[in-house]
Amino acid sequence: MNDEWDEAAPWDGPVWDPKLAAELVGKRVFVGVTDLAADGAVVGHREFHGHAIRADWRAGIALRLGGARAGEEIVLPPDTRVFQPAAPDGCRVRHFGNAAEKPDFLATWSVPVRDETRDH
Repeated sequence: MNDEWDEAAPWDGPVWDPKLAAELVGKRVFVGVTDLAADGAVVGHREFHGHAIRADWRAGIALRLGGARAGEEIVLPPDTRVFQPAAPDGCRVRHFGNAAEKPDFLATWSVPVRDETRDH
């Protein structure tokens, strides 16, 4: 799994809903990630979208990305709590070139940013 997500996990263990996980596979997901400094200040925001291609309670939820990152695969943590059904009337997400395409699910994460100055 991606180290960035491992460090971001604020819970003691993953929360997994097998029914929802199975429902995610094949669905279009929009993801928003808020990057946080050590003091909790927002230092950035990223958005991406793709189709869920795998869901495993140990490995996480894999997305095949679209848009500017088409073909790239990213694995999200195995926590289904963050996945919410998208509004039936669709949504617009600010950074997507094809934002008019309706997602099936939305997911949001807050990720602490590693302080590179402390790594030396």
